[in-house]
Formats: sequence, C-alpha cells, structure tokens
Amino acid sequence: MSDSERASESNWVLHTPYAAPDRHWELDEQGRAKTSTAPGRRPSSTQLPVPNPRGDDSDWTPPVPVEPQDVYTLPGREHLRLRFPHLAGYARGGGVPRWSIDPRDAPRRRVQSEPRVGAVFDDLREPGAARTSDTGGVRFRTTLRYWYDGTAKSELNAAACHSRDEARLAEILDRHPDVEAWVRNFRLGWTVPWYDSGNACWSRTEPDFVARSKTITTDGRRRHLVIEFKGLLAGEASEEQKRRYLEERWAPAVSRRPASNARAEDDHGDWRAVWIEDIERAGEQIARACRG
Repeated sequence: MSDSERASESNWVLHTPYAAPDRHWELDEQGRAKTSTAPGRRPSSTQLPVPNPRGDDSDWTPPVPVEPQDVYTLPGREHLRLRFPHLAGYARGGGVPRWSIDPRDAPRRRVQSEPRVGAVFDDLREPGAARTSDTGGVRFRTTLRYWYDGTAKSELNAAACHSRDEARLAEILDRHPDVEAWVRNFRLGWTVPWYDSGNACWSRTEPDFVARSKTITTDGRRRHLVIEFKGLLAGEASEEQKRRYLEERWAPAVSRRPASNARAEDDHGDWRAVWIEDIERAGEQIARACRG
C-alpha cells in the first residue's frame, strides 16, 4: 500500500495483529485519517481525550484511598464494658424449648393469650458455645471512611461507620445525658436471629449500636438499648420484619427474668429496641427509650 493511498473501510488495517505496529495513519486537526501513513506506532499525544461525565457528576474525582485505622479496647474503661447475649433462636412457653430457629416455624405476631417469648441461647443449642461476649479485648483494622473518635462513654477508642449520619449517631450517643455507655457494633461478632418470610429462611442482622442507659427499672434492673439506624425510611417488607423481630421477639426474650435459682450473670437486664430513621429525631427517640 502506498503512502498516497486513502484510508477506507477496505484498507484501514495496516499490519498484522501478531506483530508490533510499524506504521499508522496520520490524523488531521479534526482527528480524521489523512491519505498518508507515518512510520511506527501512533504517539499518545494524538489520542482523543476522554470527556468528563455528564450531569451533576462532571466534577467527580476518584476517592482518595483510606489508610487503615485501628479500633481497640481502651485500658481503664472496664466500667463502660457492654455484654451481648448470643441467641440461636426463640422458644415459647415452658417445659422443653420449642426451637423457633426451625425455618418451618414461621413467626406469628404476638397476641394477648400467647405465652411470653423465651430466649434460646447459643450454648443451649451448641454446647461449648459462648452465651455472651463483650467489648473487652477488641482490636481490628478497618478502612471505613466515616469515623467518630475521642469517645468518652465507649470502651472502644472509636466508632467506624458506613455513613456520615452513622458517625453523627455515634456522637449523639456519646453526648446523650441518658446514656451511660455505648458501642458501635461493627466487627464485634454479635448478631440477632430473625425469620425472613420472603425467602422462607432464618437470617441474622447486625444492629448498628448498643447502649446502656442510666435508667434503673422498678424491679432494679439496668436498661439496655439495641439500636438500628436507617438513613432513609426503610419501607421494605424485610426491614419491617427485622424491626418487628427486634422489638417483639428479641428484646422481650432477652429481657425475660431468669429463674430465682439462676446465676446472676444469666440476668441480662431490661432491653429495648430503637429503630431510627431520622437522624434529627435520634436524640429524642433514645431519651424516650431510656426513660420509658
């Protein structure tokens, strides 16, 4: 092919794909192929630039990588330690527990005549498993971008969060006058079982925060809060089911007072579930749950 030959659909391939290019079509100022070729590979300076994205993201830039940060238990804060009861499922009534962890046992909304829900702890389902865990001895690294540190009421040095509003909620808990201690439940290995009727199976959810209130109930028990935060109104059936399980199953089961001959550590206190959808109302909801 001569240098005077014009580029066209029939002759635009100049070289074999199995060897390095030895020439290329020259481009004019508008980026169109000329009628001549030049030796070697086309220089990068002639490549067309990639345009900016359209719309509101035209000034978007790639995020800067986040350096891993440490979350760990602070020494000397044992008085802020929180315990988490580990449940395998739920049982109704007395006698031999009815293992509600069975996927065939679809949950029913509690009615007045139904016995109170009881807790089936992990160590009852799996001998040797831990019944509780706590905030002592925690240490891990994370690259979560949103961070609340300088904690005053948490045994951990910081709260690693998935959003700005989660970090705001951590600050609200740290400064709330009704909260004695709190923790961000992230990578602590604590979850709550709930039944997903949409998929006909049991699943587990990881509540966002746990707090201990300054409130002492009329029967002398300390009140605890398990807090789930949703930045937008949930609206989905699965989210509504999670909320119901926290409020109607998990909290009543854990709060149930043990038998009179039980060990003191088997009394996990009084628990309330708090489902927050509006960060502006979070302080009010926490106060109501602590005092109510």
